[in-house]
This record gives sequence, C-alpha cells and structure tokens, in this order.
Amino acid sequence: EILLILFPLVFVGILFSFILPFWSSYSPIFLASYLILVGIFCYSAIRFHLLYLKHPIQYIVPSLTLAIFFLLVAFLLTPLQFQKHLVVLSIPAFVFTVLSGYILAIYSDKLIRLVSEDKEQQLEKQFEQFSTEILRFIDHRSLLKAVGEFCLNNFDFKKCCILTFEYDVPPYQVVLEHGFSLDDLEKNFHGVHSPILEFLEKEKTILNKFELPDESLLFNLLDEMRAYLVVPFWRKDELFGVLLLGGTRRYTRIHPRQIRLLKLMSTQVTIALENIQTIQQTLQAQKMAELGMVASQLAHDFQSFITIVKLENQDNERLKQQAQYMEKLVQDLLNYARPQELRLTPVNVNHLIDMSLDLVDLPPDVLVEKHYTDNLPEIPLDIGQMRRVFVNLFENSIRAMRDSATKRLKITTRPLRPLAKRQRSPWVYIEILDEGEGIPQEFLDKIFNPFFTTHKNEGGNGMGLAIVKQIITRHNGFIDVTSKPGKGTIFNIRLPYKVTGEGRVAS
Repeated sequence: EILLILFPLVFVGILFSFILPFWSSYSPIFLASYLILVGIFCYSAIRFHLLYLKHPIQYIVPSLTLAIFFLLVAFLLTPLQFQKHLVVLSIPAFVFTVLSGYILAIYSDKLIRLVSEDKEQQLEKQFEQFSTEILRFIDHRSLLKAVGEFCLNNFDFKKCCILTFEYDVPPYQVVLEHGFSLDDLEKNFHGVHSPILEFLEKEKTILNKFELPDESLLFNLLDEMRAYLVVPFWRKDELFGVLLLGGTRRYTRIHPRQIRLLKLMSTQVTIALENIQTIQQTLQAQKMAELGMVASQLAHDFQSFITIVKLENQDNERLKQQAQYMEKLVQDLLNYARPQELRLTPVNVNHLIDMSLDLVDLPPDVLVEKHYTDNLPEIPLDIGQMRRVFVNLFENSIRAMRDSATKRLKITTRPLRPLAKRQRSPWVYIEILDEGEGIPQEFLDKIFNPFFTTHKNEGGNGMGLAIVKQIITRHNGFIDVTSKPGKGTIFNIRLPYKVTGEGRVAS
C-alpha cells in the first residue's frame, strides 16, 4: 500500500522538477528536489527489495548521488568566469566525496550492525535467564503474568494481554491486560465459535497477522484489536491460554528472531504449566493423605470416648449434642480425606433431585418451584454422593430462609451447550435458588473451604460445602455461587454429559 502511493508521487515529482527548468527560470532548489526525489526513489526500491545491489555497489550509489548533487549546486552558485577553474577542481572533489561517502556508509552500517547485535545478545541473555526462572513457578497465574511483563519489557510491543481458559463459565479469564480493549476481547473470545481459537487449535502455532491475506477474516479481527501476534499456551494437549501482543500501527515488521523466541517461550511455558499441574496434584495428594491420617487417628481416639459419653451421660442433653457434633465432624473428615470410589450409574438428574427433596424436612411455608427440562439425557453419576450434594444444598437454602418474608426454593435444570468449539461435551445445568438472607461478599470466596462456617453455634462444622465441591469436581463438573445479602443465593452446577469410569470427561 505504501509503494502504491509513494512511487507514482515520486515519479511525477522527479519529472516535474526535471522539466520545469527548461520552461521557466529556476533556482538550485529545483535541482536539489530532483536529486532528493531520485534518492528517495532509489532507497525505496532497495528497501522494498525492488532493486537488489551487491555489497560494494549499495554503498557507492548514495555516495555518487551525493557527489553529483554537490557538484551541480556548486556549478549553479559559481559565477560563469570561475566555472572553468571549478571543472579542474571538480575531479578530485568528486573522487574525495565518493570515497568519503563510501567509507562513511560502510562504518555507519558496521556501527548499526554492532548496536543491533549487542541488543540481540542482550535479549538472548535475558531470555535464557527468564527460561530458567519460569520453571520455578508453582502457580500458573504468577507464571503467565511474568511472561506478559517480560514481553512488554523486552519486545517492541505496546500492548499485551493474557487470557486463560480454565473454566467453561465464563469462557475466558483475564490474567494480564495492558492496552487492549475489554470489549474487543469479549467480541473475539466470548461465544460458541471463535475463529482465532479455532485457528490455534487446528494449526497449533503462533497466529501472525502479517502472514495473513489482507482480506481474510482473521486479519480483520486482529486488525480491529490492533493485535499483531497470538501465542498459544498448551497444557496436556488442551489450549490453556493465549498471549496477545500488538500495538497502535496497522502494519509493522515482526523480526523473525522475535517469532522464534516466542515459539520457544510457548513451548517452555507449556512445559512449566504441566510441571505446575503435576506439583499441585502431588501437593494435593500429600495434603489429603496427611489429612486422612489425622482423620483416622481422630476417629480412633475419639470414637471410644464419644461412645462412653453417649452411654454414660444420657441425661445430659448438651453433652450428648456435643458428642454427636464431634462424631459427625470426624466422619466428615474421613469422607473428605478419603473419598469413596465413584460408582457411576446412568440417572436422570430430575429424578435424582426429586429423590433428594424427599429426604429433606421441608417446612410447610417453603414454596418449591421446579423448572425441569423434560428431555434431559441420563448421565453417569454416583447416586449416593450426588444425593448428598443436593440434600446439603437444599438444607442450606431452607436454613437461609428461616427469617425471610417469602420462602421460595426454585430448582432449574436444562442442557447447556459448550461455550466454545474446543469443549466437545455439553453440560447439564442445575440451578438452585433461594430467597434467603444471602451470603456477605467477603464470604463468597471462602464458603467451599474446609472448616469455614458461619453456623458453628447451630452444629455446623464447615465440611458440608467442601464435600459438595469435592464430589462435583470428582464428577468433572463445576459449582459456583452468586449471592447478595437480603436478596438470596444461587448455586450453579454444571455436570458433563459423558463421564468415564474414572470420572473423566469422555471425548
């Protein structure tokens, strides 16, 4: 596009400045403009590889142009009677100017190359240091933030953004955002089909805007965001996240070395992410094993004591309640630390919810609304454990509505299609809504943590929702909660249609 505009204008300018002196009076400015335009024309032809000059010639051409320019200006400015002397002097002056320009061009080029090579060496050194550091991270968000900061500090990009795809709702999470519009991210990464993500999953390589045809859909999408490169990050052969790099220009040159380093970085980040996942799984397994040992020891030490207390203090109601509380706590600890193996049976979620409601002591003033989708398929679930999930959530909702003016428990089930093409399995969506007291904002991030409870005086031990989340996670599902004090609470559960015997989503 630049050449289409530049070359016709320069050509017309050269023609104009060359012909005009023959038709009217002229000054050295016209001659200078002619030579300047010729220089621009030649430089542009060389710069855009329309004209190829070998090593010595490429330095002589600008020197010759400069020498001719000086001589012509000198002739124009010198009175006529002195021009014959200038002719004699012009030969050594011409040779001196050409040689000086040639030597100056060579050393200038060497200096530029030296500075460029030094900068590249510094980048290589910093990249080697960074490659060592990323293997030390044990948290993927900290790792990805470090990647984004390294790109901003060491590459010539003004904009940087990192998205991850850990969960299905929402379809992406923003880890780092610098310069990109959140509306553009929403437009290009939210929805069932994202052309950018589909390209990355198919080609499994960096998406470079400047390797795409100008009229292509991907080029236009990246151009709207002013994104130059989209670098994918993988974990266990699944697209885990993307790095977007860009700037304010529509066209720019991406050095091949940058592409090479970014490809290497993508590979190293993939390895680091897999290491982090392995470390976290190992730590979780160790933590659960240690918790299981503690729970077993507690169960052994307390069970005899609890039995004696219950037998010998039957008249002391308060002591019996405390003994029952301790017994339930130890049992919940055992269930959490050593979860039972999943026994999957195809079941209709609507029927399972109805079975769970039958086990709950529903007050007569609680209105239960059922909004079931009738054509839900049967999905493999552990009936006993999932029944415990629903009973626990229903009891929490009933307890939250004790002092509410309206007591409505609304249960909704429906199929939920994947929010991105890369997710092959659709979901069964279950929503449990109550119009109770709600959960304070500062507690929302803690309610699934073991031992966290706001109802300790009522016998709560803080293990109920922790076990609920554990059961749903083992079914490869998701649970989250939204709530406002005084407005009620909504628990959202998503379970995959197909689950293998080990609790993994089938392809």
